[in-house]
Amino acid sequence: MESSEEPPRSGAESRGSSRRKLLEDDFLIPNSGDFRVVLLENAVVWRRTKPSSDKAVQGNAGSPQREASGKARRVAVAEIYAVERLEEAVVKGSLLGPAARLHRLAIHTFRKAADRWTPVQLVLSHADVSVCQQWVDSIQSLLSADPERPRNLLVR
Repeated sequence: MESSEEPPRSGAESRGSSRRKLLEDDFLIPNSGDFRVVLLENAVVWRRTKPSSDKAVQGNAGSPQREASGKARRVAVAEIYAVERLEEAVVKGSLLGPAARLHRLAIHTFRKAADRWTPVQLVLSHADVSVCQQWVDSIQSLLSADPERPRNLLVR
């Protein structure tokens, strides 16, 4: 779904300079629940679509899926180092029922700590393969459009 509207601004989100909305869809984040995900020119923003009372659905502390009290979460496009489509899988805990076979994509990023960066991934699941592919293509085009982005990384 394409649009040029902006989601409500809050805190860190309002500091971005490029705010045009590129994509917006509802996704399931495994082990976390249903989320509205928005792709902006400078960030991916996600917010829970309904509150979860199940503690098992809250996500884990080591992942970008962790979401507190309905607040929007975000990852800057500059902090995304890869995006890929994953294999279709049975995913539990969606609005589609107790378990559904969904298409998935992974956004690879990192969490900064005082002395190290830890790789994490945000896995998004959707019933429509074309929606997942559109997101992968759009994020990939944002990554390749940045002239200052390194093309090769040396990892030790």
